[in-house]
Amino acid sequence: MTLMHEIETTHPNRKKRRIGRGGKRGTYSGRGQKGQRARAGRNIKSQEREALLRIPQKRGTGFDRRSKNRGRNLVVINIAVINRAYTEGEIVSPKTLMAKKVITRRFSRMPLIKILSQGEVTKRLILKGCDVSKSVREKIERAGGTC
Repeated sequence: MTLMHEIETTHPNRKKRRIGRGGKRGTYSGRGQKGQRARAGRNIKSQEREALLRIPQKRGTGFDRRSKNRGRNLVVINIAVINRAYTEGEIVSPKTLMAKKVITRRFSRMPLIKILSQGEVTKRLILKGCDVSKSVREKIERAGGTC
């Protein structure tokens, strides 16, 4: 296999023609004078440009949306924290979690809540308005609660 730095020219004495350096093609070298087409770099062909313009732009997403919206309103809580904060038969919802100061408002809004399985459930709890993992659902139902 030949490598790029090992390739030799077939005509070592013949120099590559470079445009815009006097002689033969002249000063502007077929590029005209100033403007976008006179500059260096890749030029998009008109057919490619038309195809790009036909594709609809994504609307409704503002400036710097990546940093503002990533995981915006999601709070993850382990079941052990809920087990400590609540008593037997209580309802676990975003409002009660806020009242017990387990969670706080994020971006002045009520966050979405997902409950994960770290810890054990020893009390019968009723979950409303929270997302739960599969293993949490099993633990709560085993303890006599509902999701």
